[in-house]
Amino acid sequence: MIKNVTMMLLSIASVLSSATNISLFEKDNGYFKKTPNIKRTTDNNEGIDTGLYYATKPNEYGVSEVNNDYFVTNDFFATYSENISDESNNPFEGDAFFSNKSFLKSYFRHLINNTPKNSLGICGYTALSMFLSFYDTYLNDAIIEEKYESKRTRIESEMLNTARRDFESPGVFNTIPNNAIGLDDIKEQVGYTDETSTIEQKKNLESKIIERVYAQIDNETFLGKLFSISMENGFIKPRYDRNGNITNLFQPFLSGLGVSNNITTKNLESYIEQNRMLKGNVEIISSKLMNESNEEKERIRNEIIEIIKSGRPVLMGGNGKKEGKRYGHAIVAYDYDERRDLIYGNMGWSSHNSIHYAIDDYFNIPISDYWTLKIFPSLPKQRTDHYVFIDKSAYYSPGFNSIYHYIPKEKPPVVQDGYYMEELSSPMLFDDIDEPITVNYLRCGYIMNQCISISTRRLGNGNAYLEYVTQTNIKRIDFDISWWSADERVSKDNSAYKIEIYIDDSYLTLVDLWNDIELSTDRTKPTHLSLFFPVGVNKFRFHGFSENPINDRNKGRLSIFDMLIEYR
Repeated sequence: MIKNVTMMLLSIASVLSSATNISLFEKDNGYFKKTPNIKRTTDNNEGIDTGLYYATKPNEYGVSEVNNDYFVTNDFFATYSENISDESNNPFEGDAFFSNKSFLKSYFRHLINNTPKNSLGICGYTALSMFLSFYDTYLNDAIIEEKYESKRTRIESEMLNTARRDFESPGVFNTIPNNAIGLDDIKEQVGYTDETSTIEQKKNLESKIIERVYAQIDNETFLGKLFSISMENGFIKPRYDRNGNITNLFQPFLSGLGVSNNITTKNLESYIEQNRMLKGNVEIISSKLMNESNEEKERIRNEIIEIIKSGRPVLMGGNGKKEGKRYGHAIVAYDYDERRDLIYGNMGWSSHNSIHYAIDDYFNIPISDYWTLKIFPSLPKQRTDHYVFIDKSAYYSPGFNSIYHYIPKEKPPVVQDGYYMEELSSPMLFDDIDEPITVNYLRCGYIMNQCISISTRRLGNGNAYLEYVTQTNIKRIDFDISWWSADERVSKDNSAYKIEIYIDDSYLTLVDLWNDIELSTDRTKPTHLSLFFPVGVNKFRFHGFSENPINDRNKGRLSIFDMLIEYR
């Protein structure tokens, strides 16, 4: 039970620092007052039939980056805003999503290769992957499983919100080769034409398509995950299985992997239902073009604009025509230029020219439909470690607006499994980060592969500590802690246990572990503490001292588990 830690910390902070509290949230009101008919996804079979979103050779329609202007901020911590509206028909009422508009643009402006390669007309799967990877990076790192995710992004902090192309946004890894041919090329190889193909040509085309499908499933890619969902929903339904056996004699041959409004909706619903973080914690907000009147086209477009302005990405689809040929495509829209009245999206074509693409000319028939997510307060926030700030030697988590190191109990800073009598020091290494933290310790060990512990009750030395020295000033530490057992033979009468910060060339008690809190004696259920540091601290330690230690066994054991160090 925590007693007076909060008041004690406030007292220390008031003495040592005059830092001003700044709220992360600045309210942007009334985004949806002009478009009150944004609706939840309910009757998506209503409205016009837009056909498949199925652009097989997008570049033949011409790609030009109409607006190369970009945003540059002096501070990579962009302004957060929270969308609030009093409109009773606002579907985002009660939404817990908070936006970082600069990061939204930065994420999709740098998402080029870490997506499923858009071949075989799979634009809907590519767009859904981009859409979900944003939420995975921004809100909760369990929205997409780690096994599907791309490598960490190494970046200098001032690069994040600039137009520089030195880094790639984290997304999902892609196993489709860059030289993989598209659907039209495969059709040409097998002699397939839409109207005059023989059964053998249709069978050969389906065989090559389904071979690609199962290759992604077998390689356990995120695209394979989406393909599996689509197969479960009956949207990828080949006439022959992967071994050439007939599965349904009357099933039409598979001729591509395009998606439609219904396919996208059902696959997104299924993904949410299967994901432990999303299920019950989000709702799809969607709308579909009801007819091809100018008023209806304007409604859809305006709603997409308002959602983008609120800081949310929009998964959307539409149709266009070039030189008499009609096509469909699904993308992620994420930016709006109010002065030019242009919507920008990432087209999912793995090219620099398509990541910030003015979409209105492309979708010159209609923009047909869209999907976005309402986030319930019940969705937990879970930090990502996708961004490595090499100049700050730490991770950056945009949804938390913080730089941090996460130190799991499985990653001890000390290599030995016993309590050594001499004072030792070593660097603690992280993936992709060079020697960010120095660890000093005495009578400290990683014990039974469970936790890091210090021990004071052993003949010969009653002093023990675990000290961390960082390169950047610390804002907060968040950790689990307990006694190793209920029988450690120490009490506040014969020992002192403290968490101390180093400031002005001396140690200052931040928390007295005897007098300020009541620690758990069950290490399977440790006490959780979150402690804020005053300004100017980059060294702290867990320190124990026991009087007259006479035990021939280790006692007085204080155990530290998972810990997060958050920086200023």
